[in-house]
Order: sequence, then structure tokens, then C-alpha cells
Amino acid sequence: MPTRSVSLLDAWRRNRRWRPREGADPKLGTRRLELLRDPGVVESISRQNPQLAELLPPAGSDVFRRFTPGSPAEDSEAQVRRRKEGPPKPNRDLDAEEALPFFYGKPPSDLINVPLEDLDMFYKAQKTFVVVNKGNVIFRFNAEPAFCILSPLSCLRRGAIKLLMQSWFRIVMIITVLSNCFMMTLQNPPNWYLYVQFAYIGIYTFEAIIKMLTRGFCVGKFTFLRDPWNWLDIFVIVLLCLSLFVHLKVLQVFPALKILALFPGVKASVGALFTVGKKLASVIILAIFYMSVLAVIALQLYMGNLKNKCELWSLDSNTSHSVHDFIPVYIPPGESEPLLCGNLSDSGVCPWGYICMKSLTNPNYGFTNFDQLGWAFLSIFRLIMLDFWENLFELTLRSSGKTQIIFFALVLIFGSFYMVSLIYALVVRAYVEQNEATIAEAKRKEKQYTTIVEQLKTLKAKSTVSKSKLIDGSEEENATNKVNIESSNVEDVDEPKASSCWQKFAEIFLKWNCCTPWVSFKKRLHTFMMNPFTDLFFNFCIVLNALIMALDHHLATHEVGMVMERASQIFTLIFTAEIILRIIAMDPYYFFKVNWNTFDCIVVSLALLEMFMGTTVNLYLFLMLRLFRLSTCWTTFRTYLAIGGGAATRNLAFLLAFTMLFFSVMGMHLFGDGYRERACHLDTACQLPRWHMADYFHSFMLVFRALCGEWIETMWDCMVVSGPAMTILFYTVILLTGKLVLVYFFISLLMDTFSATCQDKIKKSVKILKFANCRITQGTQQEDLKPKGDSTEGDEKKEQSPSADDAPNSGRINAAPAMDEEGVGSPEPCFSEKCIRCCPFLNADISQGWGKAWWTFRLKCYAIAEHWVFGVVMIITITLDSSALAFEDIYSNQRLAFTFVLECAVYVFTLVFIFEMLLKWAAYGFKVYFSSIWCWLDFLILNVTLVSMIADSLGASELAVFKFFHTMRALRPLRILSRCDGMRVVVATVARAIPCMLNVLMVCLLIWLIFAIMGVNMFAGKFHHCLNTTSGLLMNASQVDNQEDCLELMNNHSDVLWVSQNVNFDNVPMAFLSLLQVATFKGWMSIMYAAVDSRWIGDQPVYEDNLYQYLYFVIFIIYGAFLVLNLFIGVLIDHFFHQKEKLGDKDLFVTENQKRYFYSEWKVGPKKLIPRPSNKCTGLCYNLVSRPCFEIFIVTVICTDVMIMMLETDSLPLMMYEILFFTRLVITLIYVLECVLKIIGLRKYYFLDGLNIFDFIVVVISVTDFILADIIMKYFFSPNILRIGRLLRIVCILLPTKSAEGFRALLSSMKKSFPAVFNICLVLCLVMYIYTILGMSSFAYLQKNFMNNDIFNFETFGGGIISMFTITTWAGWDGFLIPMISSYPPDCDPDVGHTGSNIKGNCGSPAVGIAFLCSYIVISFVLVVFMNIAFMLEYFSVAVEESAEELCEENFNSFYENWKRFDPDMSQFISYNMLSDFCDTLKEPMRIPKPNAVKLVDMNIPMATGNKIHFVDILLALTADAHDEREETDTLKAIMEEKFMDKIHSKVSYEPITSTLKCKQEDVAARVIQKAWSKYEKQSKQSKDNGKQNPQNVKIKPNKSGKQAGDNATVDMTLFEDRHAVAEKEEPPAEVENVPLEPAPFSATDSNQEVSSESAV
Repeated sequence: MPTRSVSLLDAWRRNRRWRPREGADPKLGTRRLELLRDPGVVESISRQNPQLAELLPPAGSDVFRRFTPGSPAEDSEAQVRRRKEGPPKPNRDLDAEEALPFFYGKPPSDLINVPLEDLDMFYKAQKTFVVVNKGNVIFRFNAEPAFCILSPLSCLRRGAIKLLMQSWFRIVMIITVLSNCFMMTLQNPPNWYLYVQFAYIGIYTFEAIIKMLTRGFCVGKFTFLRDPWNWLDIFVIVLLCLSLFVHLKVLQVFPALKILALFPGVKASVGALFTVGKKLASVIILAIFYMSVLAVIALQLYMGNLKNKCELWSLDSNTSHSVHDFIPVYIPPGESEPLLCGNLSDSGVCPWGYICMKSLTNPNYGFTNFDQLGWAFLSIFRLIMLDFWENLFELTLRSSGKTQIIFFALVLIFGSFYMVSLIYALVVRAYVEQNEATIAEAKRKEKQYTTIVEQLKTLKAKSTVSKSKLIDGSEEENATNKVNIESSNVEDVDEPKASSCWQKFAEIFLKWNCCTPWVSFKKRLHTFMMNPFTDLFFNFCIVLNALIMALDHHLATHEVGMVMERASQIFTLIFTAEIILRIIAMDPYYFFKVNWNTFDCIVVSLALLEMFMGTTVNLYLFLMLRLFRLSTCWTTFRTYLAIGGGAATRNLAFLLAFTMLFFSVMGMHLFGDGYRERACHLDTACQLPRWHMADYFHSFMLVFRALCGEWIETMWDCMVVSGPAMTILFYTVILLTGKLVLVYFFISLLMDTFSATCQDKIKKSVKILKFANCRITQGTQQEDLKPKGDSTEGDEKKEQSPSADDAPNSGRINAAPAMDEEGVGSPEPCFSEKCIRCCPFLNADISQGWGKAWWTFRLKCYAIAEHWVFGVVMIITITLDSSALAFEDIYSNQRLAFTFVLECAVYVFTLVFIFEMLLKWAAYGFKVYFSSIWCWLDFLILNVTLVSMIADSLGASELAVFKFFHTMRALRPLRILSRCDGMRVVVATVARAIPCMLNVLMVCLLIWLIFAIMGVNMFAGKFHHCLNTTSGLLMNASQVDNQEDCLELMNNHSDVLWVSQNVNFDNVPMAFLSLLQVATFKGWMSIMYAAVDSRWIGDQPVYEDNLYQYLYFVIFIIYGAFLVLNLFIGVLIDHFFHQKEKLGDKDLFVTENQKRYFYSEWKVGPKKLIPRPSNKCTGLCYNLVSRPCFEIFIVTVICTDVMIMMLETDSLPLMMYEILFFTRLVITLIYVLECVLKIIGLRKYYFLDGLNIFDFIVVVISVTDFILADIIMKYFFSPNILRIGRLLRIVCILLPTKSAEGFRALLSSMKKSFPAVFNICLVLCLVMYIYTILGMSSFAYLQKNFMNNDIFNFETFGGGIISMFTITTWAGWDGFLIPMISSYPPDCDPDVGHTGSNIKGNCGSPAVGIAFLCSYIVISFVLVVFMNIAFMLEYFSVAVEESAEELCEENFNSFYENWKRFDPDMSQFISYNMLSDFCDTLKEPMRIPKPNAVKLVDMNIPMATGNKIHFVDILLALTADAHDEREETDTLKAIMEEKFMDKIHSKVSYEPITSTLKCKQEDVAARVIQKAWSKYEKQSKQSKDNGKQNPQNVKIKPNKSGKQAGDNATVDMTLFEDRHAVAEKEEPPAEVENVPLEPAPFSATDSNQEVSSESAV
């Protein structure tokens, strides 16, 4: 039966609450080990706890015995003895390359690295011996002679073992491999490198020979070739020898793999990654299938479209053009690729003088196209990976029309989101399973240690002989057997006594207690320094110092520099005084025991050094490290600093670094020569591109860039110089291997950071905060000192308290209205009690007068407001009002009539909203209305609209204040939130997560502040350059060396400017913007290029003059992007974990109605069979289409049809085209024939199946395609796309099979997560819509450059929504930023006019543009992360478990076939004696393998007369067992009976009289009673002989109903214990077996599988 998967939140919970402590291996002291060697103690412990008998080593002092010539004979004797006792099992505590268990202790020094007799009896019987090294690690070897010559006692083999076990031998090998890796990185190795290569070969060969001598070659389990890592050694030696004869540099790269085998932790990580890779096989197959289908669709949609270019039609001197591929095509200024176009109305257009024609080449060296399946597959893969996909998106929209956004949206949602999330979820699942196994193993070892220590404590308490304290201080250990390992180690292990000289030195010089006044002064000073207000003051100084350092900027005035210098000196003196005072208060001895104090001393020393040395020493940047001290009082920041502290995480980090090293060296050797020889193919000046693999550093940076997600552009260059085949293979291996290691490393960091280990590190800061709270309370004396509850309790109370927002009907304000006699809700009071007290006249009598009329009016208003029609009308009104905003574009002034209608509609909608507000005021009252946040939102939006309308009517809309209100009209669509429960749930979840997200954001800003200040100090003013505005290129440094030369040229030439890059490091705010571009990997190339080319302030940049400036950005990406993202994800998951606990495992993204609807509608029930028609002809058709072979034939035809589509290319030969045409014609005829046969055979039932309807549509369109092919292709799309949809039939056929279990899990997870993803997508679409309206209002007239062009812009709603869709994935937002922040000439023209509008200028607003883009990036990123987390939660909690236990049609058919073998007459009954064999012959998950008698009894299957069991009862019981008995018995029984009636058309009626469990209980009760009676008779007979009349141990009591003891009886529990012991050791007594029992079957079948008496009775 499949194992149940682990829920992500459960795994997170266990990982948070418990984590194996590193460096706290259990150890036993000398006294305890001596006790464990005492045979009496061992026997006593084994008697008290039999489970420890298998754990403890053999009694006696000689636990470790040398392997002697007599050892094999002893092994054979032990083997014979063990065979008599039973087959032994290997002890996993004594596995090879594992640490020796703690209860063995440490071997004596003379037995280290010496062959010893095997400690595991299982392997000892197989003639093996072990060697224990100094690290107490076990190594196992075969005892048989190596190479049939060298016995374990031979001097040569013993010497080889000693050498292999030496730690220095491993260190030598590590140094050798590292030096070999260093030599690999050399581009031009020295001449003597050949001799070094011979040395490497010799060392590696020597190591392999040593391993062969110690282990043997191949005969035996622990020989050389039985270890896969040794195969790597042979592989490396062979390749190195081969490289001497074949001049292939790439062969010299593989010795680097040996470094993995030299670190045990890295070897374990590699094994874990291989396990993950195996589990990813199903997802990879699914991804390839999905991408292949998308590639075929794209092939049919866009084949040849990317060749459409603007060719010259009539030359014009004012038009920029050039010659490209010998055809005059238009190339936009500043671009290297020709402009693409299309012949559709919504596609790209050519400038005047050019016409759109199809050329011969494709963009990007011809590699970006959909002309063949391979290139289409590469483009789809690039799209799913989101690498430079905005370029592919733009090219496709230009050539094929803007409506193609639908295809890209579907690909991104189901490919880039679902597929990538699925891969991440599987990797997380694999890691969770491995982590669970690791935690379980560590818990097991800790439990062993605890048990042994407790047993020794018990013996010590009972013993009066021992005089020494065996367990000092262990009385404080937990009574629940949870003993702390570290404390036990401290108790047991003797601490080495400190040197007396050191003690004297510390007492004299490091502990300052010279006199009583000094001690009193120290105490007062200590109280002052430990005061929380003192810490708060110094922390404030740290923050203030950082902010003052952030004032530095390019071209800063002298006054600013002086202020910064004086402030730095003042803060240095403050922190120096703090250090001195703390040393005095704490004494140096205790002060330097705190690591943070030592850190502060180092930083202060550097600050003093810089202050006294002046400009001689520049240590300014090191002072920023003082900000890390804030982690002592900031939990989230401390968590960030604790990332990567685990050993497994360090191993994965090393593995990731090695992966980059390996592929960098391999790329350099594979493609380095190609880059150097064919550089002219990439650049007209024959200069190497910035990203190449001609040397190691550039190759390393290229691999790093590929792992960051940008690989397609570098792959194009590599394919140009080295060919597509090898390049694609190399990049595929990099992406698969590197991304897998990267994702696994990310998850390891995530789980390791938020484990209990890190929580222990945070406890100190929590104690500090509690102490501070207590001291503040004492100091202010505002409250008495009483214990107060945690803040989380208050939050829980707030969340549990009812409110208008959290109630189910909070959208309609009145969450819980009072009900009148007719069952209709009545409104609550209009005003609050305070208002009534202030204005008594508001409290009117509603039983008479105007009060009654008012109350009647309110009841009518309340009835209207609560009616569902009113809600629907308001939703329609909100939708229409929001849609009107989309038409307010730059062309609205040209559509005056339409604009007038829109304005009138807006007035009408505003009146409707005013009416709604007044109606709700009357219906619900002011108190309830203004208690809801959603009503407040509606009220504020309505006020904004009214103010904007009033300003427009008064002609004051041009004022800045009213412009703001006019822009804020874009928030009108937010009204829909209060009417949509699904969106409101998501918004509420996001709102609850805001505090934790802000906390992470503050940590992010702090880390980025450090890098920003460093960037300002490194690059401020260095991004300026001399630019030729005509060509858009930088001036050569040989012509213009610095700013003075450029200014001289500016005086003589108007097209030369000294400008700075738009995004730079001139000040800290701009540095933050630059770091944001680097963190999102958009626009980061230009920033890094400027940094690498920079020289000094005022100097012209030189190409890669400062190459190693790349490392600054690499370090920032690691610490400022990767680890911050890890912290963000971890905090969010932790937040969801706590929210799940508070809300009682309630769904966070799905409403209850959605959950009930989706889970009920998508329940997969049994498929009803279509009745066979009575007509003979239609019956023949029915029989034909119902056969599996017919379905297989159709599937084969479908696959052939898809294969034909894959063969199509843009340049297909005529003959090939005709062959494919006639083949497709034949296939279409087959489709028509299939459709006709199914309609005849299935009749009306044919159109009840969705797939059949889809097939019918495909057939109709396919037939129409042959008749009206040109018309359909011109105005619609290729009908071949619908044919691809028939591949769903393959999915429907394969999914029910057992082999598709993984695919069912994946599809089930997508299905179950759909409601949550749908809700989040709705919110994301709403945000996208609002930001599109904001963009149209603020950036409609920007200058056309970079990403702002005729396709991506905010001039119209279509262009705006396409732009926001692109920015959602962070793509191209840097291209929109530049025109938005361009506010002065020459970047923009503030006086340019626009046709049809009075607005002038095309400049942007830097503040608005930055706020607009940054806010949208953050919001969209949070929502996308929520979608990923929601998908993973559903994948772990529901989909995998149900898929693993879900029964398919194959299981039922197997059950039916097996039943026919046991019931050939189809009587629908089998005997109970046959049930065990029958259940053993079934397939998983219904199979119950033997021995299964106890299991079948526990299933409580009903039984009829004669011990017969019915077909349906067995099927129901097995199905419920496979489904883990999820309380769906009634539904499950109905489904199973329906399946039964499909197979067997009649059901035999019967009445069950008993069940298997009841019969077993009666049988056991009868056996116990009979045995008790037999014992009673025997004791009675003995008592008569001895003169005694009463039995001693038997008590038989009649039951309450008065039945006899033979029916039911209550027996004393001592009889059950005696009976249980007898059942284990001997057969049942003869007097019990001779008595006939009912029911009979149990006496024969279950004699050796008795149910325990306690559980049965």
C-alpha cells in the first residue's frame, strides 16, 4: 500500500519544534562505559528493558578485539549458532562509514586504524572485519584475501589500511585535487604542466592501488569495484591517460569530480540529489510533453511570421535605413535588429516608405523562430523559463497581432507558474522526506542514549555498593524521558582542569576586584550599562550613524563632508566610551566571552585607526559592519544572519560552488577556442563579447549568469561560434544540474534557518526584550508588575472576536441582524450610544408618529439592500463604471461623441453609488456602516469621484491637488472587493501577512543600505561618460580621456555630451534603485558594464578596465537577493503555519462555499456504462467503438496526426507538402468515419461526453478546412491547432492506469489548488487593471524609447494592459523606468506637442515613476509568491495523499478477475478460508499480503450463513482500507455497488449474521474460558488432594445479562497474560483443540496468528 505523504505544514511544524543538535553527539563517560561492560549490569538492563539487549555491546572488557587468524573460524561458529537462533539482521548503527555508537565508547589507541573483529553479527557471519579511525568512524572490509593473496593480517595490507585511514592522507588528496582544479583554470598553462599532469596521474593511481590493496578488487561486498565512487577514480585515471594522447582539454576537467568523494557530507548531498532527480522523472516527462504540445501549437500559429520585416518601398532621404541580408530593411535607431511587422490590423506597422514583406532570416542570428519544431521548442522553453521573454513577446505581437497575448498568458500560467511550481513542490517534498528520515534517525539515537542513561540511573539508585557519583546532577532531567544530550555530556565527561597559571593571571589582570569602593562602583555601572534604555541609546546611535553615512553623494559640498566627518568622530568616541564602560562593568574576563563584544571592539578599533590615521587608511566601509549589532535585539535580522548555519547547508553550498567551478572550466575548454577564433562573427571589430568563455573568470561569470536565469543571449553567441548541437547540450546540462542544486540549496537554507536550532539562538534576544519590558515598566511606574499574557493571545482574541469584516455577510454590512416574526432581518440602531447621549432627539419612538414612519422606511431600505438583485445590480454598475476608465486614453479627445456618452454614464454611475450609500445609511445606520472597512472604502472612493467631478465642472482640474484626485479615480474598481468573497479572503490573508512582510522589508532595506553605501563609495561619479548623441555610442578613450577633453569637444560639436547613466550610484536613493534592478535581474547588465568599465571620477570609461568589480554584484546577489528572498519565503510560510494553527487548519485562500463547490463537483465518480442498443446494425457499431483496440487505433492515428504537424516547416519542399497533405486528408477521413460510427453506436449518449463534443467540433472544422482553407487561415487560425487538443484522449486513457500514478498526483494538485490560484489571480488582475488606469493617467505621453514603443505603452488600455502583464514577471520594467524618470533635456522634450491634445511635453516624473513601478513590482511579487505557496500547500495536504490512495479502474478489474478464479460459478460468495489467499493475489493498493489473518479480522467484514462472505462486502472493505477509512462509507458503498452491477447484472440477496471481528472475539473468549476451566479443574483436583477447596487465581464472573460463562464472560487479566505467553511459545492445549468451536474456520487458519486477548475481548 502506498505510504502517506507528509504535509508541508506538518513537516514545518516538526522542523520548528525539533532539530538534531549539531556538535552534541551523545557520549558516555568512563564510569558509565565501565558499567556497561559489567555482565551483571548488562543482564540487569536487558531484563528490565529487553529492547536494549540488541543495542548493547557484548559484556566484558574486550569489546574491541583484534582480527586474528582464528577470527574466521570463530565467525563460522557464530554463523552456525546464529542460524539456529534465526537469520540475523544488520545493525544500522554499525553501518560502514558511520560513527561508532556512543555505548561502545572510543577504542584504545593501540586499536585505532587496526583490523578488528566485526561488531555487527550480521556482517561477522559474512567474514568481514572493521577498522575504526581516530574520528570513531567505522570502515568495513572483506576478511577474504585481497587479490587471493593478501590476507587481512599481511604486512602489506595492514600497512595500506593504516595509510588509508590516516587523516593526513586525505588532506594530501584534497590538496592534490584542489591544485589540479587550479591548474585547470589556467588559460595558457606553463610548459612544465605536462610533468605536473604525470604527477597527478601517479598520485591518483597510487590512491586507487592503496584502495585495491585494502579492499580487494571485485570479489566481495566491500571490495573496490562495489563502491560507485571508486569507479569515478578509474574513470578519472583513464581520462587523464587518454588526454596525453588525444589533445582534448575537456578531458582534463573530470578529475575535479574527485573532490566530491573526499568529503562525506558532500557525498551524502550528491546521493540526495540523485534521489530527487529520480523523483523528478515524471515531472520532466510531463514538462516535455507539455512543451512539445505548445511547440506544435506555436508552430501552427507563428511559422514564418518572424521573418516579416519592413522592406524599402520608396527611398526617402529622411528615413533611417540600412542593408540587412542584401535586402533594404528598416532598422530603428540604436537597435541592431530590423523592425518586425505584420499584415494584420493589430500587428506592428512599418514607417512611411516601407512595406511589410517576408524575408529570409529570423531575429537573433536566426535562432529565434517558430519555423521548425526544434526552434519552436527552444522558444517555448525560453518562455517558460522567463528568460528575455519580453523580446520574444514583442516580436510575436509585432508580427502576429496583439491578440496573441492570450497564448502567452496561458503558457505563462500553466507553464511558467504551474510547471515550475510543480518542480519546486516535488523538490520540497523530496527534501522534506529526507529531512523527516534524518530527524527520525536522530531521535532514535537520542532515545537510545536516554534509555541507557535512565537505566544506569535506576541501577545507581538501587545500588549501595558504588561510592562515586555516576550521574552527577541528572536529577534535573525531564521525567518524560526527554533528556538533553548536551547537559548529559557535561554531567558525565570530565572537564579538563584549567591551568593554574591561567587562573592566577585571570584573577589578577582580568577580574578587577581590587577594593570595596571599586566593586560598588562596578555594580552601579553594571546596572547602568545593562539598562535597556542604555542599549536603546547605543542602538539609536548606530542607526543615526548609518543615516549620516548615507548622506554621502556625488558632488557633495564641503559643508556636508565636514558634517559627516565630525559626526563620524563623535560616534566613534561614543562607541569607544561604551566599550570602555562595558569592560569596566563586566571585567575583561567576562566581557570578551561574549562574541558581540569582541566584534564591537574590532569595529571600534578600526574606527579609531581611521580617525587617527586620516586619509592614509580608508576603513570607512568596515564601519558599516556595526549595523550587524542590531541583530541582538531584532529577531528577524538575527534569523537572517543565522542562515546557512547547518552542516548539510554548508555541504550544499560547497556543492553549488563546485558545480559552478566545474561547468566554468568545462565551458572554457569546450568553447574558449571558438570564441577567440570566431569573434569576428559576433562583432565587426573582432572584439570578444562581454560574456564569453575564453578565460576562466568570464566563463565563471557566464555560468553564474545562467544560474541567475539569464542564459539565452549568451547561448546565441555560443551557438554562433561553436555550433548549436554542443552548445544546447552544454546549456541543458547546466540548467538542469545547476538549477536542481540551486533549488535544493534554497530549500535546505529555508528549513535549516527556521529549525529549532535557530530558534534557540533567538531566545537570548527574546529574554532581552522581556527584561527590557520589565525594566521599562519599573522605570515609568505606570503599571504594577503583574505577569501579562503574550501579545499573541491578544491577537488571537481579536481574531476570534466577531466583527463586520470577518463575518460571512460582512460585505452587506449587517453581519448578524435581528430577525422579526416573519423571518426577515431588521436593521440595527442608526447611531451609537455616544451620539444619542449628545443628541437625545435622535432617540425617537418607533411605535408612533414620525418615528414609526422612519422605522418603516428603514425596513423597506433594509429589505432592498439585503435582496440579491440589489447586489447583482451594484456589481454590474461597478463593472461598467470601472470599464469606462479604460476608454480614457490619448484618443478620447478625437472621439467627442463617445467621450460625451462616457461622461454622462459616469454621472449616472455616481448617482447610483450615492443612492447606494444613502440607502445603506438608512438601512444599516451610521454605526454599522462606518464600522466596516469595505464601506469606508466605498465612501472614500465616492468622495474622490465627487471632488474630481466638481473640479472638472469648475474648470480647476489642472491644479495639482485636483489632478491627484483625478488620478485616484483609478481606485474605483476596488469597490468590487467587498462584493467578491474569494478576493476578500485573499486580501484579508495579505493584510494579516503585512506585519511580517514589513519586518522582512526592513531587514532587506538594512542589508541594501550597507551595499548602497558601499556602492556610493565605490562608484559615485564614475558612471559618467562622453557620448556621441548621433550614433548613441561612447567616445573612445583614446580620443576622449576625461571630462575636460569631452567639454572641449562639446564646444566644437553639438552632438557630444558628458552625461551620466540614468541609473547609477551617485547617491544612496539612486543606489537603492540600482540594487533593485540587480536583484530583479532586469537592467543589471548596463549597471555592471558601467561599473566594470569605470576608472575614476571624471575619466572616460574603458572596456573592462576594472574587471573584478563584477564580484561586488555577485556578493550582493547572494546576500542581498538570494538570502533575502529565502528569508521572505521562510517568514511567509512561518506566518501561514501560525495562521493555520490559529484558524484551526482553515483554508487561507479559499472560501467555504468555493471549497464545498469545487470538492463536490470534481469528485471523480464511477463512469456509467452506455447501454447497448437493441438494433443489430447499431449494436455492431456499439461493439466496435467500445473495444479497447478501436480506442488504441484512434489514439495511434491522433499521434500520427501530431507527428505530421511536427514535420511541417516554413520552407517545406513541394513533394513533402503534397505527401503531408494527402496523409492529413486520410486522417481526416478516419476522424469522420470514427465520428459517424460513434454517433450511430452511442446515439444520444455521444453528445453527453465533453471529449466527444470536442471531437465532433474538430471533425467539422477539419472538413471545412479542406473546403475553405484560405478563408479560415486568413480570418481565424489554423484548424490543426484543434487537432492537437485530441491528445487529451491519450491522457484520459493513460491516467487510470497504475503507471500514471505520478501524473494523477500532479493533475490532482493542479485541480485542488485551482480555487486558491483563481482567487489570487483575480486580485492580481484587479491590481493590474488599476495600475493600467494609473499608467494611462500619468504616463500616456512619454517619449518613445527603450520599452515604451508602439506595442508597449500607456497610450491606450490595450497597450497598458500588455505592459503591466509584462512587468508582472519583472520583465522590461527597467525599460519603462528610464522614460518615466527622464525629466530634463536632452532625455526628453518638455515643449513637444501631441496631436488632438493640449498637453505638451513627453517628460516623466521620477518620483511618481519610481513609486509606480516599485509598488507594482512588490505587490505582484507578493501575490505570485502567495500563488506558489498556495499550490504547494494543496500539493502536500490533499493531492498527493489522495492520488497515492486513489483506486483506478485497473484495480477493480483485477479484483473481478481474481474473484472469478475463486468463485468460478459466480455465486457471489466465497468461504472465509479462501479470503486470505484471495487478498494476497490482488494488486496494490488493495492487496493485503500474507500473513494477513489479523488484518482481515480487524477489517470487520460481514459474514453470512455458513461462513460465507459476499463480493460487495469484500470489495467495500478493501476499498475503504485503501482509502484509509476516511468516513465515506455510504458514498463508497454506492460507487462499489454500481461497479459491481456493471460487471454482474444481478445481485443475490442475503442477510449478514455476524462479522469477522465478532467471530474472532467469540473464538478467543471461548478459548480463554476453556483454558480457565481446565486450569480450574486441575487446581480443584490438587486442592482436594491437599485439603484445599478454592482456586487461587481464577475468577469467572457472569455477565450482566445473566448468560452463562460459555456465552460471554469476564476473566481475570492474569489469565490473559498467561494465555498470551503460552500462545507465543507452544501450541494450544489439547483440551482446547478437541472442543468444537463456532465459527470453525478460525481454528484452522489462525492458529499461528492469534489476536491478543486484551484487544480481542
